[in-house]
Amino acid sequence: MTHPLSTIYLAVTALFFVGSGALAAARPQQFAANLDLAPLRAGGFNEVRAQYGGFFLMLGLACALALTGTVDRRFALGAAALTFGGVIAGRLLGLAIDRGVSGYGNTIRTLIVIDAVGCALAVAALRLDA
Repeated sequence: MTHPLSTIYLAVTALFFVGSGALAAARPQQFAANLDLAPLRAGGFNEVRAQYGGFFLMLGLACALALTGTVDRRFALGAAALTFGGVIAGRLLGLAIDRGVSGYGNTIRTLIVIDAVGCALAVAALRLDA
């Protein structure tokens, strides 16, 4: 049974992933700078396009296709939960190693919240759609 939370979550997440992925693919230098990254050569910009552009575009597509029934909703919700969960786990490890957010830019501070909320809502939507 589909729950309204999962439908809303998939729609918002599809927009987030597609928007982020499109920006990373089209403007990798700007995208990297927003994340306090500094790619050194063309290979670094290609990595931004691949890791953020390609990966996020495909996640967004999976979430969008789940809304149409083309892709299983639980697959898309699980993919979002794994993505947000893995990223927030890495961010929390970084916070522990760095002993807080000192030196973190506003974008990264915001992404800590987005990733935590994204993971929690994906898990909730998975449970509600069971």
